[in-house]
Amino acid sequence: MTELEFINADPRGYGGATNANLLISSSVSGSNNTPELPYDIVGITLPFEDENGTVLQNALKETKELRFQFTEGVIKIPIIERQKRDGYFYLRLLPTSVNTLPPIDRTVGIGTPAVQDIYLFQDSSFIFVPFIQGGFQNSEFNPIINNANNNKLNAVAQVVDRSADAATPTNLDALIGGVAQKAQIQNCTYTKAGLKNGRYDGSKLTSGSIVGDDPALTFREFEASLHPDDSDDSTIKNIQLSDRTLTTVYFPPKVVGTYPNIKEQTFPAVGSYLYEVQRGRFIRVAGKKVYSTDKNNVFLTDEVGQVSAVT
Repeated sequence: MTELEFINADPRGYGGATNANLLISSSVSGSNNTPELPYDIVGITLPFEDENGTVLQNALKETKELRFQFTEGVIKIPIIERQKRDGYFYLRLLPTSVNTLPPIDRTVGIGTPAVQDIYLFQDSSFIFVPFIQGGFQNSEFNPIINNANNNKLNAVAQVVDRSADAATPTNLDALIGGVAQKAQIQNCTYTKAGLKNGRYDGSKLTSGSIVGDDPALTFREFEASLHPDDSDDSTIKNIQLSDRTLTTVYFPPKVVGTYPNIKEQTFPAVGSYLYEVQRGRFIRVAGKKVYSTDKNNVFLTDEVGQVSAVT
């Protein structure tokens, strides 16, 4: 059976009004097209109601994961696509392998022996994650045009009355005293730091605590090897490239020079901070000698990762 044939097959016609059909894919062998391990569960069709009369239509539209009992215990399968049919849903599932099939319920008299077999797993309980029983559309509580008049009042903004004078508000004294009518606009524009800083207050240029760690940094990178800070510079430079353990080192470049010869640093200098990536974070390279393979320079960093000497 192809996927299209499976989608068009109403599961209620195979084992009752609460039956669910599984689409299982596998390799086949021999002239009888016998299925071979492993068996991949790739799809399922489910009716709109369960045996207790619970309406599942809203849940099937919103659920992200399906859990049910099968031959080897409880199976958890993410849903990757869904189609609504007449009285049932088809859910395309993330392919999940099993090693055993349910018992054969009956055999039909057409096709090869493998196609004739009808497998049946009885009394399986289904869990929909998440399970949402109510629908979101066509609710009598949803606001429509002109039926929601009382908006929330802003904690800061006030109504400026210019109905009589466009230049000088008629409620100027109330505005100055902070007792004018509150404006019906959302609070977050004026109270949430993420929006307020971007629109009105701006952001800091320096961290104010850790020198060199500014709110935003731009990095350049170069290949280097790291060595203890008491290593001999000549010994470091004479190590063969094939014997080095290379890593990527980063530094925030500065604009140097005077007009018209202004340029951005391409390599660190005394005063630069050096960083490396550890577990997805930029960590300062502190108390080390850093050898640049491109420049043949050794950068000595102090206890806070700042370059104190270049040789």
